[in-house]
Amino acid sequence: MRTKIRLHYSALLCRFVRTKPLVNQDSLVEERRRALFETLARDGRIVASSAAEQFGVSEDSIRRDLRHFDQLGLVQRVRGGAVKRVASSSATERLMRASDEQVACARLLADRLQTHGRVVALDNGSTSVWIAQQLAARDGLIVVTGNPAAAAAAWANGVQLVLLGGHVDTTFGGVVENSAVEALGRMHVDVAVVGACGVAGGVGVVTDAPGEVSFKRALVACAGEVWVAADRATVGAAGAFIVAPPEAIDVLATDADEQSIVELGLSVHARVLRPTLRTLSDSPNSSRA
Repeated sequence: MRTKIRLHYSALLCRFVRTKPLVNQDSLVEERRRALFETLARDGRIVASSAAEQFGVSEDSIRRDLRHFDQLGLVQRVRGGAVKRVASSSATERLMRASDEQVACARLLADRLQTHGRVVALDNGSTSVWIAQQLAARDGLIVVTGNPAAAAAAWANGVQLVLLGGHVDTTFGGVVENSAVEALGRMHVDVAVVGACGVAGGVGVVTDAPGEVSFKRALVACAGEVWVAADRATVGAAGAFIVAPPEAIDVLATDADEQSIVELGLSVHARVLRPTLRTLSDSPNSSRA
């Protein structure tokens, strides 16, 4: 009797194997997506061709995975893959939650601007606000900006202003529309301080926000020198859109370690400034608990 039962079970098993794979395809997809998400969290991006080779599947399969992530709000799809989506916040919120290191890097650029450059363009965002707060009026110093908070800070310090007109985008903390881009195209400034979501070796200054790309590129194009403040979290970070190549960066203020700078090749083109204990202790946030 037991022999008959075993034979019957074997027959059913053979029929099952012929009609349905032993390996559950859904579980394979889930495992792949879990691994892709780990890559995204670690590297900030997924390259479809590399992922397809890694998992032994077609690029179409990877693109379906990325569409799934996009629907969940986890990624922003770009040509060739996807990048990690950063939760949007207003410029005011970013200004309030700044780290001491971010402020110290901005302070380094502000100190240098006291003796370098006559016409200075300040990007939108919090870095420019911190710089403007530290600027002191001097003969010939003119600040060009579409950043109302930076403009107010510079004006309060007696600095001459040229305001870029247009609609102020609260996400970027300033004007990014075509009128501002065209205005910059008719200018030449000595120094442009450009904000960055990331500064990567072989790539340069990057951002994940397509709405500000044209404005930032216009800043770079009209400047004799490009200065960037980037804390250690920003150095090496990936981004979807290139604003300026590495060779365009003339001055980089950062608290990233020397090894990171060397590995990324940033010190080849840029003069690197580092915050000291004094600039960190002078930060307005240094007393936070």
